[in-house]
Amino acid sequence: MRAFDLPFSKKKIIFLLFHFTMGTYALYPMLIVAILARSNMMDLLGDPRVDLVYSIVLLVLSVYLTKDFWIEMGRRFKQELLLNIKTIGITLPLMLGTSMVLNYVITTLTGLDGSQNQGELIKIFGDYPLLLVFQALIFAPIVEELMYRGLLFGMLQKRSQMFAILFSSFFFGMAHIYPSLFDGQYMDLVFLPTYFMLGFWLNHAYIKSRSLYTPVLIHFVNNAIGVFAIYLSSIL
Repeated sequence: MRAFDLPFSKKKIIFLLFHFTMGTYALYPMLIVAILARSNMMDLLGDPRVDLVYSIVLLVLSVYLTKDFWIEMGRRFKQELLLNIKTIGITLPLMLGTSMVLNYVITTLTGLDGSQNQGELIKIFGDYPLLLVFQALIFAPIVEELMYRGLLFGMLQKRSQMFAILFSSFFFGMAHIYPSLFDGQYMDLVFLPTYFMLGFWLNHAYIKSRSLYTPVLIHFVNNAIGVFAIYLSSIL
């Protein structure tokens, strides 16, 4: 088996794709609405506590479905510990620097303060900080890396590694701005290059280390810096 081949059957891969797409964004939320409606608790719809419970359940389920994959990734991480530390130390500053430059250029040229995704994060922090901390520091680094690096990149790299990098980075970027498009905020498309490059550097870290734990840690630190910035802005 090659370094990035997935240790799943075709049926398992199809199921995981369904789980991370139609399941996560459509079926599971519809199930929650149905449960709340049947229990006469529709007033809880949109309650951040419900969102937190949903995020926890989704995280646990996602990790459980791919537990053998995570065990292998952990073995590789420990086996090449110094390489992984070096990869994190090199990739993280490059990713942060790229993001800062792109955001500066985009906001300067457009006059926008930031993407709707960033605005939504600030709102969540104001309403229920625990939800933002969990989603940004635990849920996103694990589930998004599993989806876009582990699963999507893992499937496409057999065709071409460069194609896999570009394709998975593009969908990683779109995942962060698609809610804006549904709301008619089409200007948020100008922030796609920023999120695309985040995905690019995370792919780079995965390729260098051959362990998903490396981009997960980079993703965690990147988001932790963002959460800390939101916290500072709330108290200054």
